[in-house]
Amino acid sequence: MKHVSIVIPQGPIILSSVIGTYKVFAFVNQYLAVQGKSPAFDIHLVGLSKETELYDGLFAIRPGSKIDEIQRPT
Repeated sequence: MKHVSIVIPQGPIILSSVIGTYKVFAFVNQYLAVQGKSPAFDIHLVGLSKETELYDGLFAIRPGSKIDEIQRPT
């Protein structure tokens, strides 16, 4: 299984770029599950901080870990 870290940058970002990226990897895992196979990706959201606010605080992304807390992806 491949480790995938989706990095959440600070500052203004487009929320759909994060969601879309996550959904692509998750879709592959779901497809493989339907086929009776193991997931291909271990997906993680990784941020530069514990929370990134978007659209004047309307949305927030809270990654599972900060970038300085993770080991080198495999």
